[in-house]
Amino acid sequence: MTQSTAAQKAAYVLKQFNWRAVLVRVLVNALTLMITVFLVPSISFVDPSLWKILALGVVLGLLNAFIKPIIQFLTLSYIFATFGLVIIFINAVILFLISLLFPDLFQVGGVVWALVGGLVMGVVGGFLESLFGLTLPIVDENAMTEEMKRAAQLERQRQRAFRRREEAELGIEQPPEPAAGFMESAQSASRVAGAPAAASEPAPTAKKEAADDATRSSSAETNAGAGASGEESETANSDAKSKADVNQGGAA
Repeated sequence: MTQSTAAQKAAYVLKQFNWRAVLVRVLVNALTLMITVFLVPSISFVDPSLWKILALGVVLGLLNAFIKPIIQFLTLSYIFATFGLVIIFINAVILFLISLLFPDLFQVGGVVWALVGGLVMGVVGGFLESLFGLTLPIVDENAMTEEMKRAAQLERQRQRAFRRREEAELGIEQPPEPAAGFMESAQSASRVAGAPAAASEPAPTAKKEAADDATRSSSAETNAGAGASGEESETANSDAKSKADVNQGGAA
């Protein structure tokens, strides 16, 4: 399982590898060596063919990637003390290493000329790298960011599983943590379910106005009923009075 995961990661990194930047860097290294050889008399190519110069550019790139950082780490305090002048010495060491590894392709005449070549190589290399934009990473940053996020998520899951195993060994029972997707769906469902209920309920002001209208209508109905009963009583009194007048007239 571990080997398959490592193979998948390696395939993913190779897929996201920026081969164009690597080729441009090889060309820049070869061009840097050509300019250095042209400007410094005692530094030369033994066989100045194009393919061999490109091969030396690959060698220079490998030395700059693996050997140069080690030398810079060992001379870090001197770099700050000499305001970066030790970089010339480091470039001279790189030129000597190329001449020692491939004496049939590249030669350096002496220590002084190696230092001069280190100065020229540093200036020309920095200018060409800035000109061709080689400060960008060879591996895509976005792809590596996604890979790091995935690795961080796997690490959190592993730590959570380890913590649960320790709690189980200690006899501490913990409720299982709900999944993030389940919590989000439950919250969205509760919001959707609560929205119609909140919309159907009237506002407090509307409730108060409805209660006032009901009170006014009931009082109006009560007043109307009282007026009707008063009119009926007056009609009955007038009828009784007229009947009494008729009876008095008959008696007379």
